[in-house]
Amino acid sequence: MGLVERIASAGGKSKQTDKDEARTEEARAEAIEEGVRALEDGFPTAPSLRSAVPDDRRVRIDFNRLREGGNFTPLRRRTRLGMELRALKRRLLNRIGFFEAPRIGKSNARRVERIALVTSTRPGEGKTFLSLNLALSLAFEDNTPVFLIDADLNRPKIADQLGLAPVLGLSDLLTDENLKVSDIVLQAEGAPLFLLPAGLASADPPELFGSERAIELFQQIRREFGDCIIVLDAPPVLAATEAMLIAREVDEVLFVVQANETRAPMLETALEELADVRERISFVLNFCAINKSASHYGAYYEYSPTQHSDAVGSDRDA
Repeated sequence: MGLVERIASAGGKSKQTDKDEARTEEARAEAIEEGVRALEDGFPTAPSLRSAVPDDRRVRIDFNRLREGGNFTPLRRRTRLGMELRALKRRLLNRIGFFEAPRIGKSNARRVERIALVTSTRPGEGKTFLSLNLALSLAFEDNTPVFLIDADLNRPKIADQLGLAPVLGLSDLLTDENLKVSDIVLQAEGAPLFLLPAGLASADPPELFGSERAIELFQQIRREFGDCIIVLDAPPVLAATEAMLIAREVDEVLFVVQANETRAPMLETALEELADVRERISFVLNFCAINKSASHYGAYYEYSPTQHSDAVGSDRDA
C-alpha cells in the first residue's frame, strides 16, 4: 500500500474512531442524566445486590437522636442540608462512574472503584458529620446501598451518633485474622445501609493500618461489598498517620475544609502528603455562610491544574 493509500486508510479509521467516541460519550451523558434524574425524583437508583444480614445484626437507627444532632433523617429531605447532600451525592457518584457502570457483583474480579475516604486537616472540621450524613442520605433517600466504616479508631463517633451500643468492628477485624467482615457487619432496618463500627479491640492504629492484614481486608471489602458505595470516616491527616495509610486503598478522597478556620499552610501540608498516595481529591467546604438568595445552588465546583474539587456548604460540626 502506497503512502497516499495509508494516509487515506488512517483518516478513515480516525473518522470512524471519532464517531465511536462520540457515540460512547453520548451514551455516557444519557446514563448520567438518567441517574441524576433518579436522585432528584427520589427514586431508587439501584437495589442492593447483597442479602440481608442475620436478624441479630439488624439495627434500628435512632432518628430522634440524629434529628437532635442536626443530622439528615428521612423526614429532612427538603431542608437545606438535604438539598446540599443531593448536590454532593451527584458529584461524587458521577466522579466514581456510578451512573455509567452496571451493578457489579462480588464474582466480578475487576477492581471496583467505589471507596471514598473522608478526612480533614485537623479535628472538628466536620468530616464525621459529612461521612454519616452522606451515607444516610444515599441509603434512606435514594435506596443506594452504602457501607459506612468508622476508621477513626482513636476518636470513633459513628456508632454513638446512630444510638448504637459498642460492638465488634474494624479494629477487631484488623487484629483477628480468623474474623470476617460478614461475621460482624451490621445493617440498618429499612434501608440498604451496612455499618462497620470502630470496634472494641485496643491496639496501635498506625500499626494496624500499615499491616498486610489491612490490605487484605480492604480487598475483601471490595469483593464482598462491590455493589455498595463504601464510605470511610478516617482520622484527620495532620492529627494521625492512619489517614495516609488508608488513602492508599481507596479511590476517592473527600477532604473537608472548614470555612474561615482551616489555615492555608496546614491545608497545603496535608494535601502535599495526600497527593503522594492519592491524586483524586475533592474538597468539601463546611461552615460556609450562604445567603438565602443563593442557597438553592447548594454546591459549586472549583478547579486547579492537578485536581478537581467539589465544595458544599454545611452548618454542622463533627
